Amino acid sequence: MSRPIVSIVIPTFNRCHLLTRALDSVRSQSVSQWEIVLIDDGSTDSTPLLATHYAKILGDRFQYHYQDNAGACAARNVGMAHARGEFIAFLDSDDEFLPTKLER
Repeated sequence: MSRPIVSIVIPTFNRCHLLTRALDSVRSQSVSQWEIVLIDDGSTDSTPLLATHYAKILGDRFQYHYQDNAGACAARNVGMAHARGEFIAFLDSDDEFLPTKLER
């Protein structure tokens, strides 16, 4: 993949039951030059399994990083350090983007 225009940084902690909605809202964007940088802030639920599933689907457009629980701010900072995009967008794991969010 060429360098993405937007890196979407998603910090998460034990929200596997909501995370699919957030990830799918990125996949449904009207523009396609993005990557997802998912930072797992010490989850003890099925988040790693879900991340493995999305890694298979999205390939190099998806990054998953696990860290010991340090809080959302620390997770966002780790995500920014791994981002490859020209721009960074933040998405909470219990939220979703409308389909034209990145286009606008």
